[in-house]
Amino acid sequence: MSGPRQWASAFTGFYKPGVEEVGSLDTVSRFRSVILVISAQAARYTIHPLASGALTPFAAAVLAALPRALRAIGVMSRPRPAAPPEGYVGWPLWFHRAALVHNRLFGWAYIFGLGAGAIFRAAAA
Repeated sequence: MSGPRQWASAFTGFYKPGVEEVGSLDTVSRFRSVILVISAQAARYTIHPLASGALTPFAAAVLAALPRALRAIGVMSRPRPAAPPEGYVGWPLWFHRAALVHNRLFGWAYIFGLGAGAIFRAAAA
C-alpha cells in the first residue's frame, strides 16, 4: 500500500497490513495525529463558528494552545526514540503524551472562551 491508498487508510482506522507494510503504520498513525491536531485547532472549533457569529471573539482564547500544538506536531513528526529520555513518565505513550498536553490547554481555553462569551452576551443584554 502506498501513495493515496496509504493516506486514505489513515482516516479509516482499519489496517490490513502485510509484512512489508507493518513498518509504515507508525508513520500513518503519526500523520493522522498531526491532521487531527491541526483541524481541531483551526477549522472545526474556532474559525468557522467565529466567522459565522456563533461564537464571540472570546473563543479565540484557544490560540493560547497554539505553541503546544506546534510542539505536539513537532514530536509526532519525528520517529519515537529507541529509549525513554531521562525522567520521562509514561514511556510507551510517547506521542500520546504530547497530544494530551496540547489538548488539555486547548480544552480549558475553549471552555474559558465559551464561558466568557456567554457572560459578555448576558451582560450586554
